[in-house]
Amino acid sequence: MLSGSRGIVGVVILLVVAFSASRGGSAQSALPVVPGGQGYGMTTRAAYGCGTNPAVLRVTNLNDSGAGSLRDALSATGPRVVVFETSGTIALGSDINIVEPCLTLAGQTAPSPGITVRNGGLNVYAHHVLLQHVRIRPGDGGPILPQTSDHDATIVYGAYGHTPHDIVYDHVSLSWGGGKNSIIAANSSTANITFWHCILSEALYYAKNVIVTPGQPSSLGMLIGSSGPVSIIGNLFAHNSDRNPEIHEGSDVQFVNNVVYDWGKDQTSYPWATFFYVGGPGIWKASVVGNKYIAGPAPSPFTPLYAVGVWSGDSGSQLYMNDNAIDQTRQAVLPFYNHAGFDPVVSSPPVPLTGITVRPSSMIEGYVLGNAGARPADRDPVDRRIVDEVTNRTGRVISSQDQVGGWPALAVNTRPLTLPANPHAQTSSGYTNLETWLQGYSAAVEAGGVTNQPPPLLAPAHVRLLRQ
Repeated sequence: MLSGSRGIVGVVILLVVAFSASRGGSAQSALPVVPGGQGYGMTTRAAYGCGTNPAVLRVTNLNDSGAGSLRDALSATGPRVVVFETSGTIALGSDINIVEPCLTLAGQTAPSPGITVRNGGLNVYAHHVLLQHVRIRPGDGGPILPQTSDHDATIVYGAYGHTPHDIVYDHVSLSWGGGKNSIIAANSSTANITFWHCILSEALYYAKNVIVTPGQPSSLGMLIGSSGPVSIIGNLFAHNSDRNPEIHEGSDVQFVNNVVYDWGKDQTSYPWATFFYVGGPGIWKASVVGNKYIAGPAPSPFTPLYAVGVWSGDSGSQLYMNDNAIDQTRQAVLPFYNHAGFDPVVSSPPVPLTGITVRPSSMIEGYVLGNAGARPADRDPVDRRIVDEVTNRTGRVISSQDQVGGWPALAVNTRPLTLPANPHAQTSSGYTNLETWLQGYSAAVEAGGVTNQPPPLLAPAHVRLLRQ
């Protein structure tokens, strides 16, 4: 991991080297919306995906609604890039549903210490969407609702006439969901969705604002169902008792180079970290490769725990597993449990890994802990604590954010943003001036050089080292 004190000039030099070294046969053929990014949907143009130049909308305050608010910008019509001229915490009165397509949410433009959204979630019903460098932490406030209603940090949902597709979550931190931290239910066989270098942590266990049906699991990390190609790459799942992730019928999933820590604390019989289940007709397919599963501190209600479990699947469901490391120093963990009436394990990836740089599991813990989350070089106290707990094998599944100090008080810093000249002109790299300008802010919050001064424009051919 690069030191947080390293200047941006040094970062750029390393980035150019990384760009040259990484663009071999494993690179995607089309320009990824996140330089160096890999996975399904990475070739979206996001704000440029509708074929016209986007507007640039500025979040200038922390209000729940009205002019200059995040809700106002996300609800606007037309292609748009949303930038932040303030840092701090945005307390929502309700979820924000993104229904207008072609959006880039550039949380990296917020001055330090960045942006946190609380009391609600950001839900995606649209297509061509890039969400970057924000923290979403709903918490246990608000009305009492069923487990399946609200209280999720984010949902990708195909319903009400909407068909979400080509969606990328890039360096997003999700925690304290009362229902689930995340749901991918695009109801499409061509959804093309990637979670890239995110943190999904501390989904709340039987939160006070959620009615959980007896016998149902709680503290849920990620549910994937009825969604075409989905890539979950380079993420940290920590202190989610269940669904890290849970994969249902109608889903094709790459689960590659992730770290899963401290699962299996639910009393209702869910000892698996990554879990496969069929609730209706249809098959699932998954390639689970190069991950690290780390048992949390005892006690758990089960001995042993399992890294991967299959409860059910229609005939034709396929699971490929390779080079998944297990750390069972805290509790016993077995690699695989199969309850299905057939053997789904296959000898080659049913969801191809073409274009994916698969790192060996032996290096994944350090890589993910160094690179995941909204602002790896400028973490808030929550993400910092989560990373420390994984490192030290401490912490626990929680029922309320109040058990760990609640939302940190983030400083409210403001910084006017000056767009680059000719923002929509394409550079020799294929990105526009506006995109390379945004990428400079991303490099700062990922690789160091974080200040409340604008970073210099990066060279057109750059790509960020931490993305490689």
